[in-house]
Amino acid sequence: MHPVKPCFSAPVRLKKEANGRDVSAKNAFSREELITFSMELPRTLGVTAVALLLAEDGKGERTLPLHFVQSEKGWDTYRLTLSLLEITPETGGLFFYSLRFSRGAGTLWSDSPDNTTLSLTEGRGRPFSLLSYRADLTVPRRFCGRVMYHIFVDRFAPGGDVPRRADAVYHSAWEEELCQLAAYPGAPVDNTELYGGTLWGILKRLDYLCSLGVGILYLSPIFRAHSNHKYDTGDYEEVAPEFGGEAALRALIAACKRRDILLILDGVFNHTGDDSKYFDRYGRYGNGAFENEGSPYRTWYHFDGSALGYAAWWGIPILPKLALENDEVRRYFLGERGVVARYLEMGVDGWRLDVADELPNAFLEQLHALVKEKTGGNGVILGEVWENAATKVAYGQRRRYFLGGQLDSVMNYPLRQGILSFVRDRDAPALCRVLRELWSSYPTPVCHALMNLLSSHDTVRIATALGGEEEGGRT
Repeated sequence: MHPVKPCFSAPVRLKKEANGRDVSAKNAFSREELITFSMELPRTLGVTAVALLLAEDGKGERTLPLHFVQSEKGWDTYRLTLSLLEITPETGGLFFYSLRFSRGAGTLWSDSPDNTTLSLTEGRGRPFSLLSYRADLTVPRRFCGRVMYHIFVDRFAPGGDVPRRADAVYHSAWEEELCQLAAYPGAPVDNTELYGGTLWGILKRLDYLCSLGVGILYLSPIFRAHSNHKYDTGDYEEVAPEFGGEAALRALIAACKRRDILLILDGVFNHTGDDSKYFDRYGRYGNGAFENEGSPYRTWYHFDGSALGYAAWWGIPILPKLALENDEVRRYFLGERGVVARYLEMGVDGWRLDVADELPNAFLEQLHALVKEKTGGNGVILGEVWENAATKVAYGQRRRYFLGGQLDSVMNYPLRQGILSFVRDRDAPALCRVLRELWSSYPTPVCHALMNLLSSHDTVRIATALGGEEEGGRT
C-alpha cells in the first residue's frame, strides 16, 4: 500500500474583496474594513461544507461557516463577509485563521507557506495571519519611495576643525587597516580607533549624495560616547565633539533641508554605555549610578545579585540596560523638553530605533505620539526588527508594531535574505515566498516605506555574502 499523501494538488481559489477591491494578496486591513472571503472549489473534490476557524492572538477559536453560493461549470463557491470592526479591539488586533473543508471521505485543511497562497492538506497546516490595524495608522508620504543612505559617521568623510580625543587611536591614512581586533569572536574590543569622519564631512558631500538620488540620510549614533560606533552612549545631550558637535549637526540639518533630504538619527534608548554620565563605571563623570547608590541615575538601571551586578544588553558589560519602565527615564527621553524632542526641534526628520524588540509598548507609543506632535505628523519612526514585524514575538511577548501608534516602518532584513537566496542560491521560490508574506502581512502604507537593505553594520556585507561567506562571519 502507498501512504496517503498529505497534500492535494486539486486547484482551489481563495479570493478576498474589500469595498469592491480585489485584496486577495493581502491579510492586513484597517479595522473598519468589511472583508468578503470567497472559496472556489472543484466539484470533484466532494466538499460539502467550508468553515473559517478564526482566533484572536492568544485567545480561543471561533468557527465561522462559509455559506454555499452557487455551483457553476464544475466549481462550487462558498462565501463569508467578516466585519473587522465587530471583532477587533480599538487598539487593533492580530488574528490567525484556517479553512476547514468537510467531505464524505474526511476533512481537509488549508495550508499556506507564505500567508497568501493556499493548498490543501489532510492535517491542519500553517494558518494565515490577519492583521487588523487602527484606522488612524498612517505613514508620512514624504518618506515613501526615497533612496536611503546609511552613514557610519567616522568612516564616511573627514572635514571641519574638530578636537582630537586624547583617549583615541587616530589613523593618519584613510585606507589603513584596523589595529584593534578581537582575540576571538565575541572578545572585547576597545573600538576607539578613529579615521576622522565628521558631520562637516557629510555636509561637504551632500551634492554628491544628491547626484546618487539619495533622499534620506540615516546616521549611525552621533552622541558623545567612548567608542567609535557610539552605540554605548555617554551623553544624549551632547553631539560628539570629534564629529563636529551641535554646530555641525545644525549646519547639516539646514543643508539637508535646502536639498529636500530627510535626516534620521539612530535612537539607542535601550541601554547606555558603562562609561557614561549616567552609569559612570570608571568614575570619569562623578555621581553616576554604578559607584553611588545616592546617584539620581541609580534607579535608571537594574542592579541585581548577578556576577556582573547589573542587567546589561545581552550580558555585554559595557552596555547596561536602562529601566525604561521608570517614569523618570521616560521623561528624560520623551518629555516635552526631553532628548527626542530636543533633536526634533533642531529639525531632524525621525528616528531609527536600535533593538526595537526590547523597547516596551508604552515607550514606543509615547515616543510615537511625541514625534507626530512635534513634526505635524511628518516625522518617521523606523524600527530595527529582523523578522516579520507583523507577527514578531520577542522575549515571549507578541509585538504590536503595526497595529497603529508605534512604528511607521522597519528595516527589511527578510527581503535581504530573499534576495540572497535568489541571487546566490538560485532559489526563486524563496524570494517569492518572502515577497508574498511581507506584502500580505504588513499594512499597505508600511509596505511603501520599508527600509529595503542588502547589508548593514550588523550583517556580512553583501559583496562578501554573494562571494559565498556564511552569515555569522565577518561584518
